[in-house]
Amino acid sequence: FFGAMAVAFLRAHPPRVPQLMQYGADLPGFLASFPPVAHLGYLPDVARLDQAMRESYHAADSTPLSAVELQRLLSQDIAALRFTLAPALRLIRSPWPLMAIWAANHANGPTPVAGAQDVVVLRAEFDPVPHLLPPGGGAFLAGLLERKTLGESAALAGKDFDLATTLGVLMTGRAMTGVLQ
Repeated sequence: FFGAMAVAFLRAHPPRVPQLMQYGADLPGFLASFPPVAHLGYLPDVARLDQAMRESYHAADSTPLSAVELQRLLSQDIAALRFTLAPALRLIRSPWPLMAIWAANHANGPTPVAGAQDVVVLRAEFDPVPHLLPPGGGAFLAGLLERKTLGESAALAGKDFDLATTLGVLMTGRAMTGVLQ
């Protein structure tokens, strides 16, 4: 099946650039409209996660904020701060249990349970790693990516949002690279 689907994809989306790493960027959209896999609604998001991992791997390196700098920033009005984020960071918001599906297929994880999951791909060292965000984490991170302040971004996340856990994921993943003035 996959071979036939790959041929259909290749015919519909021939390579536009000579770098093989960029080939397949159209696969999520193709899967969303490919009738034989229409019953697998999660499949385009799995392809988006795979694409995000490749993009993260090839993204520019960056220097994260140091622990000293983060401590200094925490003594300020952090709600008013606008953070810059690592070029390797990728956010995938999904109505499907995307991280659970990925884990079940890559790390022999448990069978996924229905429910939306937002995933952030971070590259703290050499290889990118997907991380499950807590509820509201995707909305929060989307706000930061839109250059909203920390406070504005947290407000987008809803009342059950766990700011400390989300910031911990971002700091451990070396994703916070600076502050916009």
